[in-house]
Amino acid sequence: MKKKTNHAAQFLNHLAGKWSGGGTAMSPTIAHFDYTETLTVVLDEKRPLAHYEQRTYKREEGSNEYVSAHWESGFIRATSDDALEWICSQSGGRVEVLIGLITIQGDAVTVELTSELTTNDPRMSHSTRTIELKHNTLHYVMAMATTEVEQMTMHLDAVLKRA
Repeated sequence: MKKKTNHAAQFLNHLAGKWSGGGTAMSPTIAHFDYTETLTVVLDEKRPLAHYEQRTYKREEGSNEYVSAHWESGFIRATSDDALEWICSQSGGRVEVLIGLITIQGDAVTVELTSELTTNDPRMSHSTRTIELKHNTLHYVMAMATTEVEQMTMHLDAVLKRA
């Protein structure tokens, strides 16, 4: 009997390491801006679990200097062979739990995450994150709905490379 592939463990193994790159932040309520980002993912030695830390910097208007814009940290854990739970704590106080399924198409591994719980930020209604890993490139998009903008709207779009 052929053993079923554990796509969640494969995704975590591929995600482990340091990534850097940049993206664009957008929303109907803010001016668009470009940012740089570093993502570090460390695997647990015994369980299908990883800890991550993500730091984002944006350029101050009229300056060449980048300043801290966002910082989050949390855990990514396999909940089945094809599913993940993404638990994140953000520097502004928001805590989110997102769940999602993994799909594989050719060389690309994609995770579609949807928020199950958002707390400590009354503005946030719902969010999604789509993460695609292909070779040494990580592309993600984040969309959200808030009390001010009720429809799901693209918020972040970034490409990171394995450092």
